Amino acid sequence: MTGVQTCALPILKYGMMICGTIGAGYDWWTGTYGTRSRDVKNYLDSHSDEEVDIAVSSPGGFVDEGLTIYQLIKDHGKVNIHVLGMTASIATVLCMGAKHVTMSVGSTMLIHNASTGVTVWESANKEKLDQLIAKFQKQRDDLDTIDKVIASVYAQRCGKTSEEIVTQMNKGSWMTPEMALEMGLIDEIRDLDEEDSKRQTNLAKRFTNSYCQNLGLPPIKGETVEKPSKNFMTQVIEGVKEFFNNSKLNEMKKKFLNLQNILERKDDFEVTDEKITLTDAEMQKIEDSIADKEKKLTDTAADLTAANDKVKDLETKLAAKDKDIKAKDQEISDLKKAPGAKTEEHLDEGVQDIDADQLYQAMKQIN
Repeated sequence: MTGVQTCALPILKYGMMICGTIGAGYDWWTGTYGTRSRDVKNYLDSHSDEEVDIAVSSPGGFVDEGLTIYQLIKDHGKVNIHVLGMTASIATVLCMGAKHVTMSVGSTMLIHNASTGVTVWESANKEKLDQLIAKFQKQRDDLDTIDKVIASVYAQRCGKTSEEIVTQMNKGSWMTPEMALEMGLIDEIRDLDEEDSKRQTNLAKRFTNSYCQNLGLPPIKGETVEKPSKNFMTQVIEGVKEFFNNSKLNEMKKKFLNLQNILERKDDFEVTDEKITLTDAEMQKIEDSIADKEKKLTDTAADLTAANDKVKDLETKLAAKDKDIKAKDQEISDLKKAPGAKTEEHLDEGVQDIDADQLYQAMKQIN
């Protein structure tokens, strides 16, 4: 391909940075935070009707997570991907779902066949060997299927056949922006501004050949593979120590969750010297949120005061009713005690038995 043009880079505000191990939270091996599909989903869901810019610089990671991110980006339909530094493996696949893909000058991209870890820590007799062979054959078949799926994703983007893509995957070599453009993996090569140039340089420092070797990636042309000064277990132990040494940073990130909710921000804040930077717009949003919460608290307090007044009024009325009931009970009690209240109880039994006719005859005799 001839006459490759680069575009002048406008000042881009990346809404998100996809970096580290795809599908991992904290990667103790590299001491960095990775990018999970749920992180990407949260960001895209909060910008569902907007065109967004996402920067990518990652060595790859888990295939299932990468394919999920690819589909999320494709379904959104308004994502522009900007490849910075070195991007490899499944991290290049997720880029294929974007509306537009650019690659910065000086960056590299790698597409290759899928791989999986193989470790046997035991001796084996022939029966055990047969089991291992069957297990490894299944893994090989699974990898073959994964390669075909990934090749179809690249092919759909490039307009090439899967066979052509597989040929490039079999090579497993790093590509320059010009090679990626010619192959159809990207749409544009762009220059770097000062900020992205520093970012790309810092990102590239992680991609030493030893680092690539640990991740199963091919060596970078022009560099030598350093002899590892530490064995595997030493690296694991130091990685775990580093994880706990970062506990303070983890605590800080947890403390920022409410702030991120206020700002509707799904990605973590960048912490530098235990400080974060907020824009004027973000500060205003926080101020408005605080004012809104204060108003709600004031309104709630007023509602509570009104409710308490109603309760006190009802209590007063109830006390008055109780007093009236007690007064009525006392009146009834007093009436029962008054003279004549039970006169019939004092009548002579004989008088009660006098017949009316007998009384009349007696009165006639008196006269």
